[in-house]
Amino acid sequence: MENALGMERCSNLTELFSQSDCLTLHCPLTSENKHLINLETIKFLKFGAFLVNTSEFDLIESNSLISALKSGNIRSFAIDCDQPKNIFERENYDILCSMPNVICTPKIGWYCQESHNELRVAAAQEVRRALTGSIPEDLKNCVNKSELLTLKGIFKINQESCNNSSTTSNTTLFSKESFNNISPIFLLF
Repeated sequence: MENALGMERCSNLTELFSQSDCLTLHCPLTSENKHLINLETIKFLKFGAFLVNTSEFDLIESNSLISALKSGNIRSFAIDCDQPKNIFERENYDILCSMPNVICTPKIGWYCQESHNELRVAAAQEVRRALTGSIPEDLKNCVNKSELLTLKGIFKINQESCNNSSTTSNTTLFSKESFNNISPIFLLF
C-alpha cells in the first residue's frame, strides 16, 4: 500500500519526525503520549517543518513549541483543539494563538455551511429511523450498541398521527415499565 501511495513506512518516531515536512497529530491523549512533542522530539523534526494538532493540546509541551516557533525550527503551527484545562497551559495557549505563524480554532476546523447542513439531514434521518423502529445495525461510534439495540422493541409510534399533520396527539416512545423510574418521553404530532 505504501508503494502505491508513494509513501515509505518509518520504523520509529525519530525516523518519522526527521522525514516529515508536515507532522499532524490525530490521536487520543494518553499517559504514554502526553507531551509527545517536546524539546527532545522537536530536535528530530526537519528545520522549518509544519505542525498540526487536531487532537489534544497536551500532546505538545507548549513552552518547547513556543521556542521552536520563535526560532523557526517549526515554521508554523495549526491547532484545532479545545482550550487546555490547566491554567498555566491556558496562558501558553493564548500566547500561541497570538503568534503570527499560528492558527487556532476551538474544535471547529471541520465547520462550513455544507457540513452543518449534512449533519442536520443525517441527524433527522437517524431520528426518523429510530422512531420507526429501524435502528441501524452498523452503529460505528456507539459505545453501548448492545444496550441501544435492545431498545428496538420498545420504540412504538402512532403512524396515523405522523401521517396526519392536522391531528395533534401525544405519542409515547418509551414505556414507563421499560425504564423503571425514568419518565416516559412524549412527542407531540
